[in-house]
Amino acid sequence: MHPHLSADEQFAALNQNDAALLNEHDEQTSLQLLNAIFQSIHDGVTLFDTQQHIVRENRPANLLRSRLEQSPQGRQALQALLYAPACQALRGHHQQDISVTIVNERSEQSEYLVTASPLYQQAYVAQHPRRHTSRSTPETMTIGGAAVAWHDITPIAMVVHQDGSAMKEAEELKDEFISIAAHELRNPLSVLQGFVELFQRQMGRQHTPMLTEEQRESLQHIDQATRRLVTLTNDLLDVTRLQAGHLELVEEVTDLVSLVKRVTQRHQSITPDHQLMIIAQDPFLIVSIDVMLTEQVFTNLLTNAIKYSPGGGPIQITLEKQVESQQVLIKIKDQGIGIPACQQAQIFGRFVRATNAQSHGLCGTGLGLYLSRELIKRQGGDIWFQSQEGQGTTFFVALPLLAVADT
Repeated sequence: MHPHLSADEQFAALNQNDAALLNEHDEQTSLQLLNAIFQSIHDGVTLFDTQQHIVRENRPANLLRSRLEQSPQGRQALQALLYAPACQALRGHHQQDISVTIVNERSEQSEYLVTASPLYQQAYVAQHPRRHTSRSTPETMTIGGAAVAWHDITPIAMVVHQDGSAMKEAEELKDEFISIAAHELRNPLSVLQGFVELFQRQMGRQHTPMLTEEQRESLQHIDQATRRLVTLTNDLLDVTRLQAGHLELVEEVTDLVSLVKRVTQRHQSITPDHQLMIIAQDPFLIVSIDVMLTEQVFTNLLTNAIKYSPGGGPIQITLEKQVESQQVLIKIKDQGIGIPACQQAQIFGRFVRATNAQSHGLCGTGLGLYLSRELIKRQGGDIWFQSQEGQGTTFFVALPLLAVADT
């Protein structure tokens, strides 16, 4: 004790020290209690910082995340379950009861309800309107992180699905309507496209009077618009066939290197602003696939790489033989606008398009990637991607190699 303090002052100092020790003890006890509560919550809870890094998670969240991180499909599921909701929460958007479905390697489905909330740097206590105080509100405070919680509703969802005959019937009627509409559109579009191509060929042979530059441009616009409509109707028909289980695969042995080169050359001829480069160490890679449908997949992916790189530039197509897994891995890498992190988990869904594509005025149906994934998976393959907004996207396609006996 300080020798120059009076007895009263020394007693007051002792009381202050005791109070500080008690406060510190109470704080530690409170933290231990909060941690025990946090870890005992049955639902998964994950806390993020402003850089979208995980700073804390309870045991259920850690177990699920560790399991999903072991496969590319699981990592994409994590985007929907954790990172996409966290991204929205960090932007100040509160999300509640988002439904997320996860399919494991055994085709078993699990369904979760996800809630995400921003975490503010100051504590916010809701006030009754009649008890208004000058306390800060969420609109005036800084977001310091995000909390994401999920609840497993798989048992409830199974009961709901078993009693969902009316919804199933409505879905079938919708698919039937789309199929009929697409079939009705296909015939007149085929006629229109045929006449446009005939007219263009005749112009090339100079059997018709020369057109003005404006007329030539108009004819090109008609051709492009017709092709887009034909692609849309074909995609719609393929989607309805997939949904109804009527899409049949006709597999044949083919060289994937030749197929990819053929599709790439076709695209290079119509895009002078992009440089399509093929890298293949093996002269041929033999696979058993549906050639027409697989060409459709690579057409979709190359079309997207070109479309979503409006500034032009290189597009790299790499074919690699994966000896250990006996697969061919195809990479299609562009330097385009990329896919926002918040939307990457949904990008393979039907009619899903990234918001930055719409803001750039880039048209599309949102069906190409959905069809590509379904067609590749039905041939025993896999498809996934890596993307960063503003820096480009790389799509990966893995297909099983055909074992060729040595001769």
